[in-house]
Amino acid sequence: MLATIVYIGTFAVIVIALLLVACNFIGLRKRNEGREDMKELAKTIREGANAFLKREYKVIAPVAVLFAIMYSCLSERTAGYAFIFGAVLNTAAAIIGMKAQTYGNVRTTNAALVTKKESRTMRVALLGGSVGGFAVPAFGLLGFMIIFLTSGGPEGVRQVGTGLLKLSTTATLAARLECFGLGYSLIGMFSRIAGGIYTKAADISADLVGKNHHDLPEDDPRILSTIADFIGDMLNDAFGNFTDLGESYIASTVFCIVMATQLYANNPDALMVACLYPIILSAGGLLSSLIGVMTVIVINRKRVVLDENGNEVVVSREVSDIGAELALTTTVSSVVIVIVALVGAFALFRDAGMFKYGFWSPFLSAMFGVLSSVAIGKLAEYYTSAKYRHVQWLVQMAQEDTSFLASAGDFLGYLSAVIPMLILSFATIGAAFVCGGPYGLVVASVGMLSFAGTTITIDAFGPIADNAGGIAEGCHLPSDVRRITDVLDACGNTTAAIGKGNAIGSAAFVTAAEIYVYIHSYANRTLLVDASGMLYSGALAGGAFVVLFCFFLGRNTTSAAYSLADINEKEFAKEGVLEGTKKPEYVKGIDAAARDALKHMRAPALIPFLVPLLGFIFGADYVFGMMLGQAVVAIFLALFNGNSGGAWDNAKKHIEEMLALDPTNPILIIAHKASVIGDTIGDIRKDVLAVCLDIYIKIMCNEAIVLVGLFAAHHLLKM
Repeated sequence: MLATIVYIGTFAVIVIALLLVACNFIGLRKRNEGREDMKELAKTIREGANAFLKREYKVIAPVAVLFAIMYSCLSERTAGYAFIFGAVLNTAAAIIGMKAQTYGNVRTTNAALVTKKESRTMRVALLGGSVGGFAVPAFGLLGFMIIFLTSGGPEGVRQVGTGLLKLSTTATLAARLECFGLGYSLIGMFSRIAGGIYTKAADISADLVGKNHHDLPEDDPRILSTIADFIGDMLNDAFGNFTDLGESYIASTVFCIVMATQLYANNPDALMVACLYPIILSAGGLLSSLIGVMTVIVINRKRVVLDENGNEVVVSREVSDIGAELALTTTVSSVVIVIVALVGAFALFRDAGMFKYGFWSPFLSAMFGVLSSVAIGKLAEYYTSAKYRHVQWLVQMAQEDTSFLASAGDFLGYLSAVIPMLILSFATIGAAFVCGGPYGLVVASVGMLSFAGTTITIDAFGPIADNAGGIAEGCHLPSDVRRITDVLDACGNTTAAIGKGNAIGSAAFVTAAEIYVYIHSYANRTLLVDASGMLYSGALAGGAFVVLFCFFLGRNTTSAAYSLADINEKEFAKEGVLEGTKKPEYVKGIDAAARDALKHMRAPALIPFLVPLLGFIFGADYVFGMMLGQAVVAIFLALFNGNSGGAWDNAKKHIEEMLALDPTNPILIIAHKASVIGDTIGDIRKDVLAVCLDIYIKIMCNEAIVLVGLFAAHHLLKM
């Protein structure tokens, strides 16, 4: 009876979320796009993003089919279908979200132009972000429930199957769920890498050629890369972000169920409630996101009242701090999920006798995840926002010299990783302790990502505001329009850093749980002392492959940016382009960025899928060591790169605000050129490296778990 209530409630929340997706999308489309030149530029961005995705999926589709065949052959015969199902759902949700982004950018620009109000402009951008913010978890939860229930639910835990090659047997439910998650991961990884290379090549080349070489303002339409950058924002910060956080959301839920099936397989009652709780957290988190985001959208709606003469007057809610307004969405969502988590734990575990602290144990584990999420988000804001001393220190260093700024940003990146890693360390211990085992770890990861809808929405808010500012610049709108969009964009940079922190934090929790699942999956044994040498060797290799992955990403993005910068300079050499009397060949820049992104995408994207296959040579212990080594190195590098990059970006924006007030100040002019260099370095770090590393961790660990039975039984080097 309780299970039926949970399932019906979950599907009800999914339906509500999908209805809001449709309503918000329709409401967004009804808003005015503004002037003809604004419409034309927005159309170019939209068509460019759509064209790139079509080319990208011509590359991804064959790879997805090959991996699906591999999983069906080696793991469980239907696992390949689950893999494709996950890939399709992640793609569909991200496309819907990106469509809303490409319609929301110009409407946000027009809102700033017409209303001159930050609150009303923010509402439009938030409305655009909410479409993807609601669609991603709704699609993910729907797909998860379909796989879970069609596999028999908790009762299906004893069903075992084999791959088409019949090399080993595996639990059917676990294999399908894990491969469903891997389908999400494949799309997340390829989208992040392709979108990251595309947008950063355009962004870096536009900044260097425009600002440092020709003293042109940001997003100046004379810069060929400008339009490619607008498109790239939609591909990386919108589409890539949706697929990334969707993957994180699914991974946490999947491994909570897999862990429950391994721990409580012999106790049907305990297994049932252990499987229901993450579903309650995920559905409750989606509900909390709907409430939190819609609260802010509703309170900032347009209101009409009558004045003393009976005339209609538009009244807008005045907002003094956009960041605080966005934080309100998280606050409301957090309160709702805390209530849901407590009520759910009480309903499921009050008489179960499973944990040392009764129903409080799973609730407290979930709270470790929620509080860690909030804490890491606040720390990301502290280290990357211009309101605080660290970014202000970078601004001061930029006034000295570029080398001072570069060194200071690195040191800040190191410092910014320390406390989050310690928080994750203590939180994983606490979550496991209160539940008396690894179940607490996976519950904490689900808790951390339960209100992913809110995180995705406010994260998606950033690229809409960024594009809106670019459209204002490209269409030569009044400066007060750009001022409003810049305020929103600066908040968007901070929320993006928070989103990256959440994804990294969830990866830490999920990886800790995956380690337990991995050990349990091969003979349910504890690693022996004689495996320690193999573990250490694997750890070294795991860390090395993470660094290799970063090298490929950084080198490929830099190479693409260099090529595009050269194309920009050749355009400026043409008569009339630099003077503004002739438009550059935008299509050339868009195509060049697309070709480079797709050419450089394959090698790094395949690394986390191929590395676990070393288990066929060195065995399961070696792969386990790689899981440990890559997790530690990748989590540090993700925090380091994300926070240092975000700090450099906001330092540049703060210097530009200062320069606007005192444009002839020689010190600020020097500082601005230095900050552009810092932001160029930081762009690759925060928007390419940091956002791909959390996916890397989960792909490598998940595939290792799927194939661990084969590694244990069939490897060449037996010691």
